[in-house]
Amino acid sequence: MNERTNFNDTTEITAEACAWMAQLNTGELTAADELALREWIQRSPRHAAELKKIANLSMEINVLTEMGDAIEEAAIEQHCIEKSQVKRKNGLMPLALTAIVTFIALGVLFLNVNSLSVVQPMLISTAVGEFREVELSDGTIVKVNTNTKLEVNYTKQVRRVRLLSGEALFKVKHNPNRPFLVYADEQYVRAVGTAFTVSLLRDKLSVTVVEGKVEFAKLERSKENNIDIDDAPLRSPSLSAKPVFLEVGQHIAVSADIPIGVVETMPENDFKRELSWQHELFDFSDTPLKEVIQELSRYSDVKVEIIDSSLFDIKFGGIFRTNDTKPLFEALETTYGVGVTYLNDKHVQLSRIQ
Repeated sequence: MNERTNFNDTTEITAEACAWMAQLNTGELTAADELALREWIQRSPRHAAELKKIANLSMEINVLTEMGDAIEEAAIEQHCIEKSQVKRKNGLMPLALTAIVTFIALGVLFLNVNSLSVVQPMLISTAVGEFREVELSDGTIVKVNTNTKLEVNYTKQVRRVRLLSGEALFKVKHNPNRPFLVYADEQYVRAVGTAFTVSLLRDKLSVTVVEGKVEFAKLERSKENNIDIDDAPLRSPSLSAKPVFLEVGQHIAVSADIPIGVVETMPENDFKRELSWQHELFDFSDTPLKEVIQELSRYSDVKVEIIDSSLFDIKFGGIFRTNDTKPLFEALETTYGVGVTYLNDKHVQLSRIQ
């Protein structure tokens, strides 16, 4: 009898936890609802445990950083379905749980059940050759280039993004009371209501402003060359490098060889080429062939090998689609005298035509 009672209690708690998660996903949690949720969590350790169990299923996927944002989470749906199926067999399945599962399938937030605060950032990534456009919870649009990884960590006071590798364009939703910062390597970019790109490629960090104005500076502190995004300063750049400001069409790049970048105003054609990836295009103009091949390698897993070093500095130009390199190789053969040998579908060699 006690075992049946405990089983009933457990399945009821699961249903209630699913219902709370569904309500959180709607983004319509009022102050009264929040108080009720806090009370429900604190009523029993089992309540907190079940809520965490459901949320933990999302640890391997994107986790959003504010109440009301949804992510796809089939594992959550399956968890609730399995619980409900067991309960249905015992004649105790609430009719409302079907609707609850539908809401849960839309997403889940990983919560700190004591404070209802998020404890893990959202991860956005793309594979080689993949492009994504993501709308964040505040309306900011992020266009993500190939082979890119970034973390999003929002709080009520500040919007933080950390670019781990690759390239992204940020079209920031205006909110002067909630700064938007992008961290990359040991630098940060601050913007409010603007659009800009940040890339971290081959140990080189670069920023280009598309709209508005941004602040660029070196971070004040680092931990073994890795920035702690939660401890990073909001307004205190390193004393060794004062912040600089970039406006539309301006660009800055820093690397180990160029630790202090110089703000440059880009010619219009160069500016368009810098942003051509957003249209899934390569746009080359008098570009050394060695750099062309490096760029190709970002978008494809095909190995392109220049076996004749005299070809490295050949100046190449043209506009090509990133997902179709055949026209580019044809141009090399017909216009630039470069022989193209396909060893297999994943290995191409370039040599000078004799």
